[in-house]
Amino acid sequence: MRKYIFPIIFFILIIVIYCSDEKNTSIHNTVISKPTQTDDGWEVGNLSSSGIDSTKLQILVNKICEDSYQNIHSVLIVKDGKLVLEHYFPGYTFNYEAKDFKGEYTQFNSTTIHNMASVTKSITSILFGIALDQGFIDNVDETLFNFFPQYASLNNSLKSQITLQHLLTMTSGLQWNEQDIFYGETVNDIIQLFLVPDPIRYILSKQIIHQPGSNFYYNGGNTNLLGEIIQKTSGIRLDEFAQKYLFDPLGIKQHKWIYINPDVVYASGDLKLRPRDMAKIGYLMLNNGVWQSKQIVSPEWIAKSTSPYVRFNTDEGYGYQWWTRTYKLGNVSYPSFAASGWGGQNIIILPELNAVVLLTGGNYAAPAPNNEIMYRYILPSFDVNFNYNFEKIKSEAPIAETFQIITPSDALNSSITKLSGHWFGRGDFSIADQLVIENIDSTEASVLYSWGDHPAGFFKRGWIKTTAAVDSTFKLKFSFDSASLTFELDKYEDVLVGHYKKGDALSTLIMNRLENKTNIYDRKR
Repeated sequence: MRKYIFPIIFFILIIVIYCSDEKNTSIHNTVISKPTQTDDGWEVGNLSSSGIDSTKLQILVNKICEDSYQNIHSVLIVKDGKLVLEHYFPGYTFNYEAKDFKGEYTQFNSTTIHNMASVTKSITSILFGIALDQGFIDNVDETLFNFFPQYASLNNSLKSQITLQHLLTMTSGLQWNEQDIFYGETVNDIIQLFLVPDPIRYILSKQIIHQPGSNFYYNGGNTNLLGEIIQKTSGIRLDEFAQKYLFDPLGIKQHKWIYINPDVVYASGDLKLRPRDMAKIGYLMLNNGVWQSKQIVSPEWIAKSTSPYVRFNTDEGYGYQWWTRTYKLGNVSYPSFAASGWGGQNIIILPELNAVVLLTGGNYAAPAPNNEIMYRYILPSFDVNFNYNFEKIKSEAPIAETFQIITPSDALNSSITKLSGHWFGRGDFSIADQLVIENIDSTEASVLYSWGDHPAGFFKRGWIKTTAAVDSTFKLKFSFDSASLTFELDKYEDVLVGHYKKGDALSTLIMNRLENKTNIYDRKR
């Protein structure tokens, strides 16, 4: 496994409601409402008329407000071309020089521009597609050094094979350390771009260590070369190109680019936009390049950008600076493509739902909970009748032993009683899980745990029977095969939340209580 109800009171409101701007303040009655209608080009709608279940989204908002999900700054949903959910939360702005990259504490709102981190790469991809549409660039098969004759001395037989498509798909083969060294270290290649006198020379001078097209490595240098090629071929600096061909047509008025030097725009990161405008980018991609009846980028470019030229497993891949993924929820699959950035920035496009999900955050020094949020709250909200199929989970993650759940002897302790029982669900990447708490008291429990196959083949299904420790906060903990699992009851819902850790691999498991069934599990049935 990888890393990665309160009744709802409905008010007729036309304003966006925010959490308190006082840090660590618990908010219990922050009610989601219809987004504000403004003159920025968005038509607003409401969740119910869009067929979206507000119950789970209300729980999500409450959890973010109470810091159960930390450092989430905004959640927006676009459905059928309308902005139907818009919620903002307080948090820290990005500051590269501050501890944990936490800058000023602020109340984010609809007018706040937010650091998009590497979502910028996907914007640069759109700009590259526009440059192709405008005839500034002929095709993606052109070779890299054709655009940089002044650096011909850095070329060699292997480098001469690098094409624009290799840059777009992060398969140039150029040596780069961006994913191996923390961004806080100056020796990180992406940081070096801001320190060397000639950043383009720095990138092109890198050794080539893989045959172009043969190996994926996440390399911001590739994206900055793409940005420079747009500038060279159009004769317009990248930020001005974006203003003319993308931002003005979309009605985007607030934005801020970062500059490597006065002549080179930072094309791979840290562009700032309002979340509402980030959602426009997502809808543009969903709507085949059209915004308000105007074709801004060709549908052919969008199709190419969102095709997985690189495949990491059966469900995940990478296109032209866009990530592809199939979310699996129960028996339902949701193909998607996304722009993703450090700290929890996501523009997620779900074509089959005709929807865009926008998340911003400040989890620069900790894992972002966006994946759990998508699986647990946002995707199920699109299906008001959603339920996991227990029989299918049982077949994918069987327990090869009969058991009998024993009523806790410590019956006066409601937390112990609530933990007891048979739980089932799916973890990250839709891996099936069962947990049976067969016998429990205030210090330990006898448990059976089973899991299904990992979709990428990292492990096969299996099951164990073991003794788990129960601590004073009624968390249940056990270990096996160098992995540790911790389970606890959710304070909002009758679900058991599990956290799996093995080395650097992290996963969240959401377990539902098995009700109205016999508490005897017989593998012969």
